[in-house]
Parts: sequence; C-alpha cells; structure tokens
Amino acid sequence: MGSLSLFFCAPLFSAIDYTEVLKSTEARLPLDPLNTKLLFETSDLRLITLGHSASRQLLIHFLQNGPLVMAPELVQAGEQKLLSSLHRFRLEEAQSLYLRGEMQKKNGDYTAALSLFSQALRLEPENLVILKDKSLTEFDLELYPAYYQTLNQIHALIPFEKEWRLSLLEAHLKFKAYGKVTELLAPTPYGRSAREDLALAASYLEMGEADFAMPLLRGLSSRARDVSQFFLVQFYLGKAYSLLEHPNLAKLHLLRAQRLSRQLPVQRWDPYETTEKVKETSQWLEKLDAEMKRATP
Repeated sequence: MGSLSLFFCAPLFSAIDYTEVLKSTEARLPLDPLNTKLLFETSDLRLITLGHSASRQLLIHFLQNGPLVMAPELVQAGEQKLLSSLHRFRLEEAQSLYLRGEMQKKNGDYTAALSLFSQALRLEPENLVILKDKSLTEFDLELYPAYYQTLNQIHALIPFEKEWRLSLLEAHLKFKAYGKVTELLAPTPYGRSAREDLALAASYLEMGEADFAMPLLRGLSSRARDVSQFFLVQFYLGKAYSLLEHPNLAKLHLLRAQRLSRQLPVQRWDPYETTEKVKETSQWLEKLDAEMKRATP
C-alpha cells in the first residue's frame, strides 16, 4: 500500500474502512521499527481514523524511544513528519471555520477571526495551523495571557521548533516564569542563540543566581545584535557585578547601559520590561554611589 497523500484537509474516509489496515500496519511496525515508510503510513492512518493526538503519539514514541544511536536523517524525517501531520485538517467543519477566520483577519476584524479560530480549535485541538494563527491573532489584539497559554500549547506539541520556542521563552520572561526558562535551556549548554542565552541569563539573575548568569553575560557582550540587546546585557552585567560585590565594575556597566538607554526604540511587546530597567539603572547607580561614598574613609 502506497503512502497516503494528505495535504490540507484529510479525505473524510470512514474510520471503519481503515481500521483493519491500521491494525495490520501497527502489527508490522515493531518488527521493522526503522522503516520510516511504514511508520509514516501508520501515522497517516492514525490521523484519519483516530485524530492528531494518536498520530503524534506514534511519532513522538519513535523520536524518543528509537535506537540509542539513530541516524540524524531519521530524526529529521520523524520531526518533519510530525510537523506535517499536525498542520493537516481532518474535519471539513474545522477547515471551514479556520478559512472564515482567515477572511475576517484579512478584513481587519481580528476579534471575529479569533472567535472562529477558537471554534475550529475545539474540533481539532492539536491542529498547528489553527493554534499558530490563534496565537498571532491574540498577540495582535494584545491579549497576552491568552497568547502565552497558546504558546505553551504549541510548544507541548512541537518542542523542537526553535522559533516558537524563542517566543515562548520571552513570554515566560514577560510572565516572570523564570524557572521555566532555566528548565528549557539549562540542559542544552551548546548551540544556543544570543536570544536564548540572554533569556537564560536574565532568568538566573531574577532568581538571584548571579554566578550562573555571569559567564553567559560575558559571552553576550560580543554577540548582542541591536541596541536593546546591548542595553540589556550591560544592565544585567551591572546588576550581576553589584550582587557579586564588585561595585566599580557594576558602575561601569550600568553607566554604559544608561548611555544606551537614550537610543532604545519604543516596543509594544517588551518581555524584559525595558522601560522599568531604564529606571532601575538610575536607581542602581544612585545606590552604588551612596555605598561607595560610605565606604570612602
């Protein structure tokens, strides 16, 4: 049997038509666990007959419980199949609601679009097409708590997709869930982006762990890409040195942050609360000056 072709909306086959075929492929799969053609065929059958969750569970099991040394191309193929499966519609009603939502969004009625996306999601709660558009619409409407909740749903389905993980990390910062940032990033010390290291360093500092933040911040001094990142790196270095009782170095970096603050752009979405950090920079400098004066004989 050839691989089932499911593009945007899965054909509405009767589940009864494919139940026996699914039983057959699932019986063969343990005998040939690295046969990706058979695996993907079984995944497609599960999607049609049982839904996104059953298809995803099969692919996640393959990715997490395969051989200890799995060829990178097999891992990549499994991840791509998981993505494509979760981007497909099963039900015409869900697809119709989603397309109506897209039309409302194009017409500028984001509130109506969000309502339609939510209705579609009740029919297909693990459909990434709907979830992603819902999250972007919530962001556009500045419904940040709802946006944060949807990002968590997306990450639970596809933890390996980096751009959405970055959005979630910064949302964790916005909602002060610093432990969740360290939980996601600390186990992967290599290959992190500057945005990821900045989020991790900020979280460590907010949790009072300046020793863990310091090496990350030193590395970020040469990796920051824009004025906002440069400001935050200097601010956090100043704060870290202050916590580690190096007042002269703390003052040096906080003065740099203060100079950079005059160039900061206005940001609607500001997970680091940069405006508050600008005020805090002046407060830290005043505090350091007072402490240094008291320490002077």
